[in-house]
Amino acid sequence: MTVGLCLLLVSANVAHATEPAATTEPAATTESAALLPQGIPAYYDVWVGGTQVTSDNMGDVLAGAANAANTGKVTDDPTTATLVLGDGTTPVSIAGEANVHHGAAIESAGDITFDVESTTTITGASCDTGSVAGTYVKGDLTHIAEEELAETAGAGKDVSDAGNFSAGIYVSGDYYLGIEGTTKYMNSTADATGGNGALWSAGVLVDGTVTFYFEGTLIAHGADNPGGTSVGFRAKGVRLTGYPVEAHAYGGAASISAGIYLSDPDVVGSTVVSVEHFSDFVAQGGSATRESYGIRCADATDLVLLPAQAGRVVAEER
Repeated sequence: MTVGLCLLLVSANVAHATEPAATTEPAATTESAALLPQGIPAYYDVWVGGTQVTSDNMGDVLAGAANAANTGKVTDDPTTATLVLGDGTTPVSIAGEANVHHGAAIESAGDITFDVESTTTITGASCDTGSVAGTYVKGDLTHIAEEELAETAGAGKDVSDAGNFSAGIYVSGDYYLGIEGTTKYMNSTADATGGNGALWSAGVLVDGTVTFYFEGTLIAHGADNPGGTSVGFRAKGVRLTGYPVEAHAYGGAASISAGIYLSDPDVVGSTVVSVEHFSDFVAQGGSATRESYGIRCADATDLVLLPAQAGRVVAEER
């Protein structure tokens, strides 16, 4: 097995994978409760297990859920845009619906915080067209947790469409694990796995950056995705600044595979992996018919390891 940090190729001089195109969403439908007549609920742009959050159900969103796969207690606080998963005792299970809301078990049309209080399993459904995800967020996602979270995406249907992806977690903005300067952090493990059948399979696909604050482990797996690309993480940058923080990123068997595939990988300085405070980052590409990378970036200068607080970066291809 060859070990390295950047541009780890099984075969060189091959065109890189096409980046996913931006997706479009319908207009927001959030209403202000203050402007509604008494007795008419407010609707919020958050869907859990296919159920839209309203002022009537936000205290127990899954109560009476039609899908028996949706169990446990989920509450929503629209004033802080926080979705609380669990009550600290009973496990939570949330399933998406095929061909609805990207098959996502949880979808948010804006910034949102997940507060994982019980062990939670999120399972996306497959879709005949477009991109799919276990969690689909159009905005920033902040993740704090006391318990474990497992996310799996459903399968896509078309590896020829450059805009298609299947991601355990998709975030159009930035993804924060923990809140800087507070005691709210991710004191647990999150595991995200992408599905196959789309051009891109990713455990975590973030259009912005991923930042870890204090403790916690994130494991991201791309699925075996013949004919497409499989990555653990795809993001503009990943920063591990907690103590101790671990990130593990694994690509599956595919045409192109990478532990982490940095956006704009051909522009030096546009992306970065930063490891601080004794954190660990492991990135491994899977077996590939064209190219396999541990970390796909433009230049080794995009990898930053602070020597005074040395972390560890292991990047390898198979």
